Amino acid sequence: MIPPWPAVVSGVAGLGALYTLPRAWRHRDRPGGWYWIAFTLAIAGWALSYGVALLVFDPVTRRAVGSVTWVAKSLVPPTLLGFALAYTGRPHLVRSLAVRLNVGLWVGFGLFELLNPLHGLVWRNYRIDPVFGAATVSLDAQPALYAIYGLAYVEVGLAVALLLQSVARYGSVYRRQLLTLSAGAALPTAATAVWLFELGPVSQLNPTPATLAVTAAGGYVALSHADLFAVGPATRRAADRDALDDLGSAVAVVTVGGRVVEVNDSAERLFDLRRPAVLGEPLSTVVDLDPETLTAVVPDRSPRVTDGGAAVHPADETPLDTDDEPTDADTEPADDSDGAPPDGVADQTVSLDVDGDCRAYVLNTSLLTDPTGQTVGATLVFQDVTEERAREQRLEVLNRVLRHNLRNDLNVVQGYLAAAADRVDDEETRTMIETARTEAASLASLGEKARSLERLLDTRETPSKPVSLAAFLDRVADEWVPADAADRVTLAIPSGVRVETNPDVLSLLLGNLLENAVEHTPPDTSVRVELQSTDDDSVAVTVDDDGPGVPSHELAAVERGRESQLEHGSGLGLWLVEWSTTALGGDVCFDCADGTSVTVTVPGLLDDGSPSPDTDTTDDSSPADTDSTGATTDRETESSRTSQ
Repeated sequence: MIPPWPAVVSGVAGLGALYTLPRAWRHRDRPGGWYWIAFTLAIAGWALSYGVALLVFDPVTRRAVGSVTWVAKSLVPPTLLGFALAYTGRPHLVRSLAVRLNVGLWVGFGLFELLNPLHGLVWRNYRIDPVFGAATVSLDAQPALYAIYGLAYVEVGLAVALLLQSVARYGSVYRRQLLTLSAGAALPTAATAVWLFELGPVSQLNPTPATLAVTAAGGYVALSHADLFAVGPATRRAADRDALDDLGSAVAVVTVGGRVVEVNDSAERLFDLRRPAVLGEPLSTVVDLDPETLTAVVPDRSPRVTDGGAAVHPADETPLDTDDEPTDADTEPADDSDGAPPDGVADQTVSLDVDGDCRAYVLNTSLLTDPTGQTVGATLVFQDVTEERAREQRLEVLNRVLRHNLRNDLNVVQGYLAAAADRVDDEETRTMIETARTEAASLASLGEKARSLERLLDTRETPSKPVSLAAFLDRVADEWVPADAADRVTLAIPSGVRVETNPDVLSLLLGNLLENAVEHTPPDTSVRVELQSTDDDSVAVTVDDDGPGVPSHELAAVERGRESQLEHGSGLGLWLVEWSTTALGGDVCFDCADGTSVTVTVPGLLDDGSPSPDTDTTDDSSPADTDSTGATTDRETESSRTSQ
């Protein structure tokens, strides 16, 4: 005997739901995984038990099997809602007392139905009313039944809304799985309404269990093809929630009127407050800022009325809700000469008392806008810069001492030593004075290196310019190589190589390499500068010498990025090379296996033409602190420095 088709369809729906369980089980520990398994078991139990009930015509047995159906479907709303909360990144709500009470409420509804023969508050006049050869049932629904289903609709609707909200907020990455799940919930919800309000032609047959096949199919597609648990919105929501705390700085989010709507953990610690107590309160109750600073960081975006009667937006002075045509003055671009960022709010420096210690903070304001571009609030970030400011002050003082005081005093010392050397006849004394003069000159050179470092920091924002590398290197050598060592230096750079770079920083880089090579090698050694290689967008230049090489402990300090008591340099030259290369976005490589070979690679190659003195007309920029007209200097492919 062939079972009636309603029982077959319901059974297939239940078996289809069970078929998806192994896939769901593999993701049980993902956000929402256990709730999804419970939801799948609930719809499977609902569909299977209803299919079996349609085969039972004995009233007592039919009612007993129907009770299993009722208990199973009572678990659908809380498990679906729990899944939606956990899956969309709201685990704190899943563990809340309200959700736990909700689960208990639905369990109570199941028990309430089981006891219906005693109280008759859910339905009355229960009777078997066959249709399509199935043991369908007719009953008289009571108000409690409508109330229970009404709550079910609210919870299912809330679950679907949470899923769709993730699609709207996070975009296409979650669209397939969430829309599939939402569609799977829509059809059974509509089918339940058809049965509950007797809208269909056969009111005694509940079509909902059959439509659960769509829910099961949607779950299968979401699990196997739409990466339901592999790419879940809980990660994105956790990132949004934790981003404020992970910044490491105090953050407050305020409305356009300056009301606090969010603070992070760092703000709670900095301002010694509790988050629930300050939400909705004015910013002035959270942090003690003067009125001028408050006005600057939280501009009032509400319209005001001008003398002419026009409603004006304070931020852009644009007339609002008027019929007047804009004047030329209204359409002129705003003057950004005050240094404010594009959002119109400049960073503020404020001093705050933290545990009795006055500390400096940079207050950064980022305006928040809605999809229409309307400003709705601002994010305020308090960045502690106390140590940074103190370090800057110390560096400024040290730079001043090295640049001015030390240099002036050493000039005096060198002058007296020169005068003393002229007045001394004793050769041994003269040698001692000359040694002192050499050391004083070396110390003065160290001060100049510090001055070069300051210049490097000041010129990093200098616009890049096209530079003919050969002619540029000629002028660098003129500046950095002493005249008595010029014949030791050979420059072998093709004249057609051009690079767009910061000329001041490039001069500091190449000049220090040449100076170090000449200064730290014996007088009979040679120094050679040549083009190592070029590629699509960079050029590599090598400075070779056959001297003793750079001490390993000095290189180790530079390569490690910091000095120690055991590994440190004897000056600033190597550090200036490292910092200059970094400032240009390049790389530097040291090879001290046989002499010293330093290769620097810098980006910005314009072309790699063959040597052509007649066509090299690039507008070169001269090295820093030199007087140049900027005209190019034609030169041979390879030349040697000559004594001057």
